[in-house]
Amino acid sequence: MLNTKIFIIFLVGLITGVLLSSVFIDRKVKSSIDLQQTQESLNACEEQFSQIKEKLKTLENIDGAQTSDEILAQMMKIFMADWGLKLEFSKLKKNQAELQLAKCEVVAPSAATLQPVKLTENNSESKSQAPIHNQPTTVRLKSIPKGLEVNIISASNEDEAFQLVEKLKSENLFDAFAATKEIGIKEVQFIEGKFIGEVKPQNTKQKTVDIELELEIKKRKNPPEGNFNLSEYVEGKRNSRTSGRGQFKNLSKLQDSNAIYIERNGGDNVMHLYYVHALDALVGNDYAKSGKNKLEYNGRVYLKRFN
Repeated sequence: MLNTKIFIIFLVGLITGVLLSSVFIDRKVKSSIDLQQTQESLNACEEQFSQIKEKLKTLENIDGAQTSDEILAQMMKIFMADWGLKLEFSKLKKNQAELQLAKCEVVAPSAATLQPVKLTENNSESKSQAPIHNQPTTVRLKSIPKGLEVNIISASNEDEAFQLVEKLKSENLFDAFAATKEIGIKEVQFIEGKFIGEVKPQNTKQKTVDIELELEIKKRKNPPEGNFNLSEYVEGKRNSRTSGRGQFKNLSKLQDSNAIYIERNGGDNVMHLYYVHALDALVGNDYAKSGKNKLEYNGRVYLKRFN
C-alpha cells in the first residue's frame, strides 16, 4: 500500500510538473480571445481542475486490493482525458495577463490627429428640390480664385467688371451649382429692391432677354423670407415669370464665395452673379441647361438697381 501511495504521489508530481512547464510554452503566440471570454474559460478550467484533484484524492485512498497496474490504468485515463484541459488552462492564464497588460497600455490619439468638424450655417433645414439642384454640400469651387472674386465686387466701372467675369466663364457650371446651399440674410440684403437689365447671349442669332428682378425681405433671419419676382421679356413680350413667397428658393450660393446663383426660365437657366458695390448692380454670366448634368455658358448678365 505504501508503494502504491508513493507511485500515486509520483504521478501527481509528474502531472503538476508538466502543467507548470506548459505555462512557458508558446509565450510569443498571440491570442484573439478577449478578456471576458478568457475569464469565463479560465473559471471553467479551474472548476474542472478541482474535480480532477478530487479524483486523485479518491485514488490515494483506494482499497489495497487493487494492483498497481489497475491504479496506473485509472491514473493514465485521468491523465490523458485532462491533458488538453491542463494545457488550455495555462494558455488562458497567459492570455489573461497579456490582455490586461495591453488594456493598460492603450494610448489615446494625439490632438494633432484630431480634425475639427466645421458646421455650416442653416444645415438643419433641407433645401427644396430645384430642377437642377442636388442637396448642398460644403465645398468651394477651386476654379474660382478668391482674389478674382474680390476684384469683381470692387470693380469701378462696367468694362472692368465685364473683363473680370469673362475670366469666370466655365464650360460646365453644373458641379458648382449643384454644390450651392440656401442663401443667407447677409448675402440677400444687397439685392433687396428692384433690378432691371438684360442677358446678352454669346450666340448673336439668339435674342437679348430683358430681365426684371424684384426682391422684398419680410423676415430678416436665416434663411430669410420674403417675396420674389423675376420676369423675362423678349422684344417687349413677357415669355417667362417666376415668383414666390417665403424662403428665396430660386437664390443660392456656394460656401466661401461672393457669388449669387439665381435660377430663371423655369430652372433651365442659371445666372452666376456678383454684386458690384460701385455700380450698385449685379454682373455675371448666364448658363443654359443642355443636359441632365450640363450647364453651358450662354452669355453675359447685367442688372442695374432701378429704385
